Amino acid sequence: MIESLRSSVFILGLHRSGTTLLYQMLAASGCFNIITARHVICFDELRNGSVGRERSRSRSRERFARLGLSSRGVDIVDVGPDTPEEYGFILDNLHAGMSITRRCFHVFRSVCEVIQSDYGRDRPLLLKNPWDFGNGRLIKTLIPDARIVYIHRNPFHVLSSLYRVVVTATTRRHAYLSMLSDRYASLTESEFPWRAVQRLGAAKGGLIARGLIYQAGRSASGYLKSVRTSPVGGRIDVRYETLCRQPHETMTTILEFLGVNGEQVDYRAMIGAHTSQVVPEIARQRDLVLRKLSDYASAVGYDLSRLAVAF
Repeated sequence: MIESLRSSVFILGLHRSGTTLLYQMLAASGCFNIITARHVICFDELRNGSVGRERSRSRSRERFARLGLSSRGVDIVDVGPDTPEEYGFILDNLHAGMSITRRCFHVFRSVCEVIQSDYGRDRPLLLKNPWDFGNGRLIKTLIPDARIVYIHRNPFHVLSSLYRVVVTATTRRHAYLSMLSDRYASLTESEFPWRAVQRLGAAKGGLIARGLIYQAGRSASGYLKSVRTSPVGGRIDVRYETLCRQPHETMTTILEFLGVNGEQVDYRAMIGAHTSQVVPEIARQRDLVLRKLSDYASAVGYDLSRLAVAF
């Protein structure tokens, strides 16, 4: 086992399912090294040694200040050099795609080595990436002693939140996302392609909603296949709603599963306002949601047929 990946922990869930909140909570325990915004923004410099930890932090802070950024713009999460972030951005910026594959595993491994070297502390690496939600079986094959914390949320609420984010990011340039993603930054700096995307985001709500549902369905199917074909050990499943309602009890269970003793943290104070409102564009696609996500929802404790009739 590569030393940088030894005892690594993955947080996996659908986009907008609560992966960031859980990442923040586990990071606050003080038991892990994590990937942060400065690692994504300054990765090339960290890799070649031209900047160190404090210099990368100050450079990132300066960029946030120049842009006047204090939150991610799509939720209440504060942004700064130490904001927890997804390794998928680094992989994609290195032209390896957003998720782990056998072909790009050596790239992922090198990313982890850079992150661990940056900390210089012998702690497990805590990783999160919604793009790998359906990829648990491969992750366990490539990293047998990795542990996975799956987080789930009512799919109607996941899709509604994701729809709002996508429409926001496709109708106007999202400054924070541009800092993280070279692909998105290049798109927004283009002329015709960006105008086409803006028109799509402004006028094709139904098309966007259906695309998101199909993508979520594929990821959810991957999750079901992973848990059905992989050993039970090495993973734990939590629900976003339970985490918000019982944060201390849920975090105690997770930390016990991971075999670590975290610092005393007021987890409840970390939970901000969140909405369960379902946007009309998703509500109008309820039959498609049921077809694509009912099996997954039932497996993790949501009755979509009962919830759907409310819309």
